[in-house]
Amino acid sequence: MKCFIILFFTIILFFTINLLSCNGCQSQSIEQHPQCEMVLPRDAVPIQYDGNSAIFYDFWLNDSAKIKIIVDSGIESFLIDSAYISDNDVGIEIRTSPMVVSTMHNIFNTKASRVYWTTVDRDRYPLFANLLSNKMARVLAGNICNFSSRCDTVKGILPIKAFAKNGILNINLKEKYLLSLDSVAEEGYAKIPFTTIKDVPTIKTEILFSKNNETCSIEGNFMVDYGFEGSIGLKAATAMSRPLTCEQINSSILENLRDTVDVQLGGITMQNTLIQKSVISVDDFLGVLGIHFLARFDIILDYKNEILYLKKLR
Repeated sequence: MKCFIILFFTIILFFTINLLSCNGCQSQSIEQHPQCEMVLPRDAVPIQYDGNSAIFYDFWLNDSAKIKIIVDSGIESFLIDSAYISDNDVGIEIRTSPMVVSTMHNIFNTKASRVYWTTVDRDRYPLFANLLSNKMARVLAGNICNFSSRCDTVKGILPIKAFAKNGILNINLKEKYLLSLDSVAEEGYAKIPFTTIKDVPTIKTEILFSKNNETCSIEGNFMVDYGFEGSIGLKAATAMSRPLTCEQINSSILENLRDTVDVQLGGITMQNTLIQKSVISVDDFLGVLGIHFLARFDIILDYKNEILYLKKLR
């Protein structure tokens, strides 16, 4: 009996210590509290991010069919790999009549890729109805390799906006979650208006180059793209050669570019940010803010009011 009492209080003590140590997991790093790694805000959607590539999400089509997809802010429709649909009985019909053939433009490619409308059994796949609002309910089928280099394992790409049930989405890659919000608590966040160009949130961004005691800058539209595997990408036509000088920047020399710069965004300066050349085929953009840069912030995208909120992560 004595041993039982000791064991009972030992178990209680263990759980009490863990509960106390987990208190504050939302404000401290997982490294400080490894046992709290799975503690997320209520109603948050867990995602996978390894700190190096894209946002991944295990999307259950139904109780038995699950595919790995990329969550991307640079795409407007849910794209599923046509080969996966053809090779598996997943209840999705590819409609190939000429009236339903469409094109989907990849901003980083010079050519648009042919995609096909699909018919989805909503009773068999209730998550489509739950996750995608009426506006976002378009599901297309196409060759996923035209949109992602990870098509060996990834079978779909889903717009990140689809998770914003009420038009506002919190994205935190450090704690690895997406959270739909009803409103924004602005305290501690920088507030930046954005415009939507080619269905992508786009913000004015200034890139500061300091070389040989001379500082100059480039400012323009940068897309917010969680699908770009880099920090800052400059359109190839405006990329500069090394070493960077203001004269070279102004003359827009097209050469390989890989250097560190300072980035000013909403009153926040991020120093020593890696910048690289990026092939962007749309004239509206000067460059792209990629996932390596965006991962340094707790970000809220308010699609309804076209405002981006960001706060540096510790």
